[in-house]
Amino acid sequence: MSRALPAAAGAGLLDTSRPCPIVNHMVKYPDTALNVTFAALADPTRRAILARLATRDASVSELARPFDMSLPAVQKHLQVLERAGLLRHAKRGRVRRCRLVAQPMRRAARWIEQVPSVLGDAV
Repeated sequence: MSRALPAAAGAGLLDTSRPCPIVNHMVKYPDTALNVTFAALADPTRRAILARLATRDASVSELARPFDMSLPAVQKHLQVLERAGLLRHAKRGRVRRCRLVAQPMRRAARWIEQVPSVLGDAV
């Protein structure tokens, strides 16, 4: 249902006598593990952190060193990765060490491998 704007500028714009439908154009998907994984992988900083952790475990400050951002900003990236199940951390004394958890990326890779069979010749 679409209504034309009144001829006089501003006239009747606040008329509440006729309800106007509200349409949400955003489609919301449930936060499945795969969605959370892809959301975490969407950021280049987080991908760089995971690439670094693929070679060895590292402390938060070691992970933050190559980035031109504050330590709290890097910690927020680490929280996103942890919520996605892509990393775990353990505290040793005052140092928080992070390690990669590859299983969520394996699930994402399996899903990506299935895409050509679903799309057929469209790929």
